[in-house]
Amino acid sequence: MSRRSVAALAHADADRCIVLPHLDQPLDREAWLDAATEAGVAASAHWELTEPAFVRATVEHALSKRAPQDVLALQLWPDDAPIAGVVRVSTHDAEGLEAVAARLASSGAARIDRIDGAMGAGCEWLHLAPIPGESEDGLVGWQAVFAGDEVDVLVTLEPTVPQLLPALLDDARALAADLVIEVDGRPMRALALPERLGLEVGESWAPEDDA
Repeated sequence: MSRRSVAALAHADADRCIVLPHLDQPLDREAWLDAATEAGVAASAHWELTEPAFVRATVEHALSKRAPQDVLALQLWPDDAPIAGVVRVSTHDAEGLEAVAARLASSGAARIDRIDGAMGAGCEWLHLAPIPGESEDGLVGWQAVFAGDEVDVLVTLEPTVPQLLPALLDDARALAADLVIEVDGRPMRALALPERLGLEVGESWAPEDDA
């Protein structure tokens, strides 16, 4: 991605989320894991089966999901399910409205919906992903894209088992709707995309600068 100053502003329940440090941020890994585990134990205290060792492993797994393009990454601990999810916000050089729309409209096999947020209108969809170590798709993830003049903003809920997706999806959508991205100090405004588009089931977003 071209060199720009990009900042992400979002609101989330501090008692139920852990901010994952950026890859470029100096990190005392063990000290951070200790503090994050303590926060995760507090967030999951109402789950009878949650042990500190499980929480630490879950937090460490979340840390491994960060990507260089991420401007914000959070681990969410929902109230109503013994699971934690990772939401990542990444920015990419703008492909242009026509290119983004063409990518999303490349197949009519799945449902693409409009999502309205502080940045304007974007599109959201579900996609499939394989279970680690297996070839068949068994996980479901969620993504939303907001296309701008300078950057495209991608919000990703990392894939999870289908039965647990509903416990995470509302929080991910709320974060995307509330999200503000500032580019060189200016709020990014999303360009209007078609409300109904198609995307092939199983296809996740891969911006050109990730190739």
